[in-house]
Amino acid sequence: MGETRVDLLHLLEDLRDAYAGSLEETILTEIVANSLDSGAAAIRLTTNPGAATLDIVDDGRGMSRGELRRYHDLGASTKVRGRGIGFAGVGIKLGLLACVEVVTEARRVKTHVATTWRLASRHRAHQLGRLVESTVWVNTAHPAYGRATAMRADAYHVALTVAMALAPLTVEPADAHGFVTAFLTRWGETGGHDGRREKRR
Repeated sequence: MGETRVDLLHLLEDLRDAYAGSLEETILTEIVANSLDSGAAAIRLTTNPGAATLDIVDDGRGMSRGELRRYHDLGASTKVRGRGIGFAGVGIKLGLLACVEVVTEARRVKTHVATTWRLASRHRAHQLGRLVESTVWVNTAHPAYGRATAMRADAYHVALTVAMALAPLTVEPADAHGFVTAFLTRWGETGGHDGRREKRR
């Protein structure tokens, strides 16, 4: 399997902002559109919440090795202008903003090719962190993390990041603020503190 390491975070975010819908809606719409453009008659979506994965498989014509290599070039397309409804594999590219890793596979006759894509940074610029399986990854590139470290408030920042990562899985969106507040209150009651304790004599 081929592997390409990319660092396109800001470029992908600009591309995302060009679409009116949500990121998730854009990703799925573009992937389905490209499947239809490839002549697919069936598209299967399979989710695995435990592994935090989404598999999308279609029965379209597939890509050749050369087409798959060009598929990851932003703005590149083998489509004829005015034909088709998907745009140059945008769905897969934007998937990098929502996923830790994107794997693309293509089968055509006896050819089976695949690539793995991931961002050099694990986090989108605006995220404090994210939950991956059973681990909360803290975005150390986020400006808030730098400020927290400078103020010796890194422990509180980590607790806040964990609370915000768990909230969507625990409560409804309207109750997220209350969950985070309760989480931090409980964290403080169990001995959470920022930085170093002041030594008193």
